[in-house]
Order: sequence, then C-alpha cells, then structure tokens
Amino acid sequence: MRTMPKWFYDEMKHSGVDYTNPAQVQVYDIRHQTFRDYKKASEVIIEKLNLGREHTVIDMGSGTGAFAINAAPKCKHIYAVDVSQPMLDYSRQKAEQLGVQNITFCHGGFLTYEHRHELSDAMVSVAVLHHLPDFWKLLGLQRAALFV
Repeated sequence: MRTMPKWFYDEMKHSGVDYTNPAQVQVYDIRHQTFRDYKKASEVIIEKLNLGREHTVIDMGSGTGAFAINAAPKCKHIYAVDVSQPMLDYSRQKAEQLGVQNITFCHGGFLTYEHRHELSDAMVSVAVLHHLPDFWKLLGLQRAALFV
C-alpha cells in the first residue's frame, strides 16, 4: 500500500466494533452465520455475474471469507481484500481448513488496495461500502473500476 497524505481518509482506522481483535472477528463470523446463508448468497452472485472456472474475481471487503471461500471452487482465482488483517487471517485459516488454495489474501480496501496482477473479470463487494463516508465512496468505486 502506498502512503497517503494526512488529509486522506484512513480506511484502516476502525470505527465501531474493533475487528483488529481476533476474538471479535470470530464472534462476527458466528453471529453472521445465524442470519446469512454464505453459500446461497455466493451462488446467487456467481450466477448473476455468470462466473465460472475461467474467471478471476476481487472480493473487496472480504471479511471472514463469506464470498471468497464459497466462490473459490467455482472460479479460477479470488483476491480477498480487507482492511482488517485479523479478518484476513481468520479467512485464510478457514480456507486452509477446507483445502481451498486459489485465494490470495490482500490487506487493503477501496482507497488503498493496489491490484498488481492482471485485470480481474469481476469485483464483488457485499455489505462493505457503508464503511466509507459518502465522499470517499465515489473515489473508492472509481479506483475499484481500474482493477476490472
């Protein structure tokens, strides 16, 4: 990640629940699985975007891997991007336990991620954009469009 000027919004600074705490990350994942069907939601996204084994996808704001882990068996490669390193670590552990090997875990977000690979075929972002203040959402989406 590149160094940003002082006036630039710091998306790495948490607000609300502290997801830099690994215990909170696990609680988040367990709680969300009580009202979200990760697999079904991922399948709907994959179908709507017509994704298959030949496609590379960026999961922006991947969190605990809800989309990335479920999409990986159906796609060529997934780049799981999140501002929370503990979320990425947790997601990586889940992927390893399931034998999923085609995910690259990247620390960053809409404003800071630098995609240094070939362009992806799609970018997915589920329940993430609300973490950015309104002004920065547009900049984040403009930057994201550069990677697809």
